[in-house]
Amino acid sequence: MENISQPSYLTLKELNQILKDVVENCYFSAPLWVVAEIAEIRLNSTTGHCYLELVEKEDDRVVARMKGIIWSSNYPLVVSSFLEATGKNLERGMKVLFLTRLRFHPVHGLSLDIKEVDPSYSLGEMMRKRREILECLEKEGFLTLNRSLPFPLFPQRIAIISSPTAAGWEDFISHLQNNVYGFTFSCQLFPTLMQGEEAENSLFSSLEEIKREQNYFDIVVIIRGGGSSVDLSCFDSYLLGKAVATFPLPVVVGIGHERDDTVLDYVAHTSLKTPTAVAEFLINQMKMVEEEIEEEMAELKEIIENFIEKERRVLTVLVDQWTRRVGDLLLSSGKELSFCRERLLVHSQRILGEIGENQRAYERQLKNLVEERVSKEWEALKRAEQAIRLLNPENVLRRGYSVTYREGKVVKSFRDLQEGENISTRLMDGWIKSKVEETYGREQSEL
Repeated sequence: MENISQPSYLTLKELNQILKDVVENCYFSAPLWVVAEIAEIRLNSTTGHCYLELVEKEDDRVVARMKGIIWSSNYPLVVSSFLEATGKNLERGMKVLFLTRLRFHPVHGLSLDIKEVDPSYSLGEMMRKRREILECLEKEGFLTLNRSLPFPLFPQRIAIISSPTAAGWEDFISHLQNNVYGFTFSCQLFPTLMQGEEAENSLFSSLEEIKREQNYFDIVVIIRGGGSSVDLSCFDSYLLGKAVATFPLPVVVGIGHERDDTVLDYVAHTSLKTPTAVAEFLINQMKMVEEEIEEEMAELKEIIENFIEKERRVLTVLVDQWTRRVGDLLLSSGKELSFCRERLLVHSQRILGEIGENQRAYERQLKNLVEERVSKEWEALKRAEQAIRLLNPENVLRRGYSVTYREGKVVKSFRDLQEGENISTRLMDGWIKSKVEETYGREQSEL
């Protein structure tokens, strides 16, 4: 049987060793400064090594990906240097500039051995992002909307966005409630995360909750204690900046920064450095309005007093003038009144004389009319009396007539009686009781 020659080959280990030699002996084996975004970061608690997933994005699309590692021997120095400069640990989503060497491990493959991280690049990247957000908000016309809202004269009903465990919240409330002027404030805390990955969503949710209850508040206050620029990165958000800029109530910001401003500082109605400064600002606002009111009251009092004094002088002159005019008028009227009294007396006497004559004539006429009427009525009364006397039943009975009764009622017709009924008959001098034996009409009696 013919022998078949075996083709030459490499084992995977041999291939990886060749790649390792190529990578570590080429130009790229020298230290390089590389820019990338941290997609994932994990610290191995056992070994102390820090493992990173590094990416580069274009329009939110990942166009490059590589693993990175910070060895435990170097990790404390890298992290402490970055933390000291920025006040923030390395975290997911952060864009960093780091010094690295290419390494190829036969088992783990190609990776970046990170030696150093430049904190100034991360801070500069944040500033660039902030500038772009502010330019976008200005272009859309949102940047100064909240600042244009009128600030309330008495900002006493306050919606507060802060962490309930933050020292800034306690400083704010203590300073506000213990003010030397005794001003009272009604404060409602909306507990919110003020740093970290979820801070932006938490801030946005609190703003939405306050907006639904906006009629119960005068202003919104966003406060937190001191922090590094990276700690405050959640405040450099386009959506959060737009929400504050378009909020229907004035927003006052005091988020404890000492160096750079955040997007919220530019879009808020008023920006101050610390929570205590915000409390002092609100107290001073109340005091300023109180002083303005007192000044205006003093000016108004002076104006009123001057007006009253001026009107008093005018009134004094008018009283003097009217006193003289009334005196002259009374004197003139007195003379005219005396003349009128005399004329009235003469005229009244004449009228009373005429009335007396008329009254006596009326009395004579009334007496004649009464006598005539009484005479007529007396004659009529006599005639009525005579008629009554003629119609008196006693006189009728005296002429031989009688009246028949049945059960106390006068019988007017024979038809009112039945045979066998008892009847009573009244005569001039007495009564007759009898029983009906037969009744018949006038026609039958003639027969």
